[in-house]
Amino acid sequence: MIRELISEGYDVRLNIIGFALDDPILEQIFSAWAQLGGGEYFSAADKAGFDQAVGQALQVHYTVLDAVGQEVAQGQVDGEPVALPPGNYRVRVGLVPELMLEEAQVVSGQTTAVEMD
Repeated sequence: MIRELISEGYDVRLNIIGFALDDPILEQIFSAWAQLGGGEYFSAADKAGFDQAVGQALQVHYTVLDAVGQEVAQGQVDGEPVALPPGNYRVRVGLVPELMLEEAQVVSGQTTAVEMD
C-alpha cells in the first residue's frame, strides 16, 4: 500500500511506533515500512518511552535548498542549528501542505534565525 500511494503521487511520511513489542522480526518489518514511507520506526517499552516516541514522530523536519535548488542541509524545527556558508537559501518545511520560505540570507559571522507563521 505504501508503494501504491507513492506511485499515485501522494507525499507519504509514515512513522511507526512499536509499543511493548517482543518480536525482533516484527520490529524489522515495521522499520522497513517506515523507511519505505519516508519516516522512522520508534521502539517503546513503556508509557514514558511511548510518550517520547510520539514526540519524536511528530517533530517537523525542514530542508535547506541553495540558489539552484540543490539540497544542502536538513534539520528539525526547534532542533539543533545547521551550519551553512554565507548565501541565499530557500527553506522547505515538511508539513502538509508544505511550507516554503523563499529567501533566507545567511551572513558570515552571524546567526540567522528563521521564523514562519
